[in-house]
Amino acid sequence: TKLASVTGWTNSGLETYDYGAIRLNCTIGNTTGWFGFRTFLSGVPTRVQGYPGDKTYGTQWGSGDKAWTTTANQMFYRNDTYGGMSGSAVWFDQSSPAGPYIIGVHAYGIHGASPHSVYNHGVRFITSVYNNYLYWRNTW
Repeated sequence: TKLASVTGWTNSGLETYDYGAIRLNCTIGNTTGWFGFRTFLSGVPTRVQGYPGDKTYGTQWGSGDKAWTTTANQMFYRNDTYGGMSGSAVWFDQSSPAGPYIIGVHAYGIHGASPHSVYNHGVRFITSVYNNYLYWRNTW
């Protein structure tokens, strides 16, 4: 029922701001469960899951690794990804407090100069990103 993003992406197309949220008109989370979200933690294992275009249509695939390096707004990892997985959560399963937590949003494969040329990557949940998601969640 709603879409949200930030002007760094919608007006300028900067990959360091390539994230957003969608509000659904249903309560699917009551059936499937919910992710928490938190600011990025270095050293935790990462998971990316989605629907890669190189696999059988409609099948979900996942990959695990860790964040190898970061910039101010992005995280870089070697999780196996492919076109069609953009927008997937980068997450980890924290044991206490229990539950899966999103720490980033996957958006890009390998391109350009290092570290972009070495790692798949996306926006990491720094304080401003975290606060945007908190605002969207609490005001919709």
